[in-house]
Amino acid sequence: MTRRILATSRKNRTLPTTTNRLKPMIWTLFKVVISATVIVAVAEVAGRFPRLGALLLTLPLVSILAFIMTWTKEGEMTVITQLARETLVLVPLGLPFFIPFALSDRTGLSFWPTFAVGLVLASISIGLWFRFGPSPPASPRSDAQTDIEIPHQHIASS
Repeated sequence: MTRRILATSRKNRTLPTTTNRLKPMIWTLFKVVISATVIVAVAEVAGRFPRLGALLLTLPLVSILAFIMTWTKEGEMTVITQLARETLVLVPLGLPFFIPFALSDRTGLSFWPTFAVGLVLASISIGLWFRFGPSPPASPRSDAQTDIEIPHQHIASS
């Protein structure tokens, strides 16, 4: 009798151990700390120097971090390539979020209504793309799935 385990990548071909389970948690916590640090730093700079804050916001800091973190996790260029292609399309579609903020002195809206309108505009443009745009290609990870058979051991009872 055999038991089948689905291995989804080259890194998951071993049975889980406590050490193997802790590494992803520690890596995830590290990513959270780095991301939070970047967000807080940009917010602090933007509060003191709006033009420098805008410059930092236009830099693809999140993309850079996401690419590095995805590469260290996956180690495959096909995943990075797909991420880059999707980002190239979705970044311009998210730009309508900024229109109400740029026009807020004319509309007289305060922050939260302006934020809501921007969120609605970006959601509409991105939603229309997801609904009517081309379908994304199959995930590169789906090709890497393989079955590994592990023999089931019977334990004799005394």
